[in-house]
Amino acid sequence: MPSSFHDALAVVLPFVIGIEPKSILDVGIGFGKYGVLFREYLDVARPSDPGAPFDPTRRTTRIDGIEAHAPYVTPLQRAVYDTIHIGGALELLPTLGRYDLVFAADLLEHLTRDDGRAFLALSLARVNLGVLLVMPALDFEQGAVFGNAYEIHRSSWAPADFAPYPDADVLTWRRQLLVWLPSDGVRRVLPRPTLREALGLAARACLVRVLGGLRSEAWLDEHWRRRT
Repeated sequence: MPSSFHDALAVVLPFVIGIEPKSILDVGIGFGKYGVLFREYLDVARPSDPGAPFDPTRRTTRIDGIEAHAPYVTPLQRAVYDTIHIGGALELLPTLGRYDLVFAADLLEHLTRDDGRAFLALSLARVNLGVLLVMPALDFEQGAVFGNAYEIHRSSWAPADFAPYPDADVLTWRRQLLVWLPSDGVRRVLPRPTLREALGLAARACLVRVLGGLRSEAWLDEHWRRRT
C-alpha cells in the first residue's frame, strides 16, 4: 500500500474546510488518507444534529475517487468514498460530471509533463471552485514500487511551471509543493507558515543546497526531527 509525505496535511485541511466543497474528486486515492480526513472534517465533524452520532447514510459531501491501480482499493477506501473509478485519470475525467474541487496529491510526478498539462486542462474544465495539487518539492527518482508501474516518477514540477495559470497560488511547504488553481475567478491563498516555520524552511533550503535533497532529509531525520 502506498504512502507519502505528511507535511501538506497542515495546509490542505484548513484550506479545504474553508472553501466548503460539496463535491470532491480525489484523483489517485492511494491509501485514502485525504479521503478519510475530508470525510471526517466535512461530514463527521459537522453533524446536522450536534451531539448525535454520524450517520453514514446522511452524508452531505460527495467524495469520489480515481485510482489507476485496482489492488490499492480495499474495504477501507470503499467505506469512505461514495464512488471509486478504476482507471487512468486522463481516460476517466472526460466521462465524469462536475465537482466543486478536484484534488490530486502525489499524482503529477507520475505523469509525463505533457500528460500532466493535459490532466490540469481536463480538471479545470469540469470543476466549480478549483484544483488543489500536492507533489514532492524534491526531485528524486522512483521506480515501480509495490509492483505498480504507475508509481514511477516521470516528471518533476517547480513553482514556475504554474505561472501561466491565472490567480494560481503556489506554496513550498517543507518537502511538498502545493498549488491552488482556481476556476471561479476568486483569488484564494493557501495557509502560510508562521515566522518561526518560515525561518526553518529557509534553513532547510540552505541545507538542501549543501547536501542535496535526499541527503538533507536524512540528516534532518537523524539530527532534528526525532528530537522535536
